[in-house]
Amino acid sequence: MKTIQSFQDHALLIYSTLHKLNIPEPFDDYYQEAYLVYQKSVRTYNPSRAKFTTYFVYKLNHHIRDLLKKEQSYKSIVFYTPPSPNPDETLHEQSLLYDLENHSNLTPQEKSVFLLTYQGFTIKEIAHKMEVSESTIKRRRKNIKEKTQGLLFMVEDNREKESL
Repeated sequence: MKTIQSFQDHALLIYSTLHKLNIPEPFDDYYQEAYLVYQKSVRTYNPSRAKFTTYFVYKLNHHIRDLLKKEQSYKSIVFYTPPSPNPDETLHEQSLLYDLENHSNLTPQEKSVFLLTYQGFTIKEIAHKMEVSESTIKRRRKNIKEKTQGLLFMVEDNREKESL
C-alpha cells in the first residue's frame, strides 16, 4: 500500500490546478485553501476508489470553484456608483441595475458583459478583458437586450405613472 505524500510534495499539482482555473497570481490565499482541502482529503481518502492525487485534485477543483462562485456573488452585491449627481437618480439607477442583474435571468457571462458595458468599456475592450471575440460580446449584448427589454418597459411605465 502506498503512503500519502506530504503537502509540499503536491505543490506543483496545486499550482497547476490553480492555473487551469485561471486564478491570477499570487496564489497565496488559494494555496492556503489548498492546504485545508489537503488535510480534509487525507482524512477522507479511500485508497480502493482512486489514487490520492486524483482524489485531491478533484476535491481542490470543486472547492476552488465554490470559492470563486461565492466571490462572484459577493461582487454582485457591491454597490454601484453611477455618475449621476442627483441622489434620487442614483438610488433609482442602483435599484434598476440590481433588478437588471438579478431578475432578468442573465448568464454569468452576460452579467459580466452588462457590468463592463455599464462601466463604459467598449466592445473591443470587453472582448480583450474576457478573452473572447468581439462577435461573442455583440451576441451577448444582444441577448442581454432581449432579456432586459421587458424589465425596462416595466420601469418606464412606472416612471410615467409616478409623473402623473
